[in-house]
Amino acid sequence: MNISMCLMFALSLRTKPLMEKFATKMGYVLNEKQKEYAKFMTCVWAIFMFCIAVISFGTVFLSDSIWVLFNGLISYVLIGMMMLIEFVVRKKVIDVRKDK
Repeated sequence: MNISMCLMFALSLRTKPLMEKFATKMGYVLNEKQKEYAKFMTCVWAIFMFCIAVISFGTVFLSDSIWVLFNGLISYVLIGMMMLIEFVVRKKVIDVRKDK
């Protein structure tokens, strides 16, 4: 699943970055600075999901309890923290308003 998410983010960089697509679908109109930020965050998410995938794969060779702990709890906590941090940073770095 993590590798799939990584590929979704990474492959979207060829056309319109996934984070920009999310913003557009929500009704936001982005200026160039905001589009650059969306592209940067799409790269960050791709790298983050790749790291989670690598660690998840590594836990296969460890004990079942470690595998369950990481893949059933820690990875989701990390993803949630990443979402929260990105949200806070986005609010401070760029001012996004819906076009009405």
